[in-house]
Amino acid sequence: MAVESSDVEVRGRRMPAVRVEESDDLPAAAERLGLQRSPVVALIGGAARMAASDASRVKEALAASIVPVVEQLRAIVVDGGTRVGVMQLVGEARAEAAAGFPLVGVVVGRLLADAELDEHHTHFVLVPGEKWGDESELLAAFATVVGGRRAVTVLANGGAIAWADVAFSVAQERPVVVLAGSGRTADELAAADTPRAQALRDSGLVSIVPVGDTGAVSARVAAALDGSGW
Repeated sequence: MAVESSDVEVRGRRMPAVRVEESDDLPAAAERLGLQRSPVVALIGGAARMAASDASRVKEALAASIVPVVEQLRAIVVDGGTRVGVMQLVGEARAEAAAGFPLVGVVVGRLLADAELDEHHTHFVLVPGEKWGDESELLAAFATVVGGRRAVTVLANGGAIAWADVAFSVAQERPVVVLAGSGRTADELAAADTPRAQALRDSGLVSIVPVGDTGAVSARVAAALDGSGW
């Protein structure tokens, strides 16, 4: 299926969007949206069930560490695109910094009627599926299409879907930075005291950084995006 332009309305504004059916459509989707080959941060994690205290710590990490690095390196952030959790927080941090980097939401197209898209996102990719989480594989693949080896996944907080998000990033052989102390999935993965956490840690691609250590977060993300490694 050819990629279809399918702009979406977000708080009274029409925003550029494309609709895809499979992973083979993703290079054409990036081209249709005008996204050049660039370093990419795939941001995954907590949504509606993130505690306020965790959200505060994550917002600080995004504002002080990740947004400045992304802007400096002319990178792109890819996430789930809705106005909730880490997706809303990164949108707010981008707006407050007056940053100009592309912020791309990958969203299940059939769920648009049930979702409020974040108004600070600049582009949307609408993917097939029936439920939240069905976007995970194509989100991970889109980050690789645009970023190649200059890409990193950042996990902040997270629920059940975050486990699949991390697994798909590992399948793409992309490093994953886990913000320890941000709650829930991130903390379980950081502790590595459950079988599912240990299995992902055994990949050698998962790195743990305290959410409050903004210098370490910046350094780890920058190392992945500029190609210098860990």
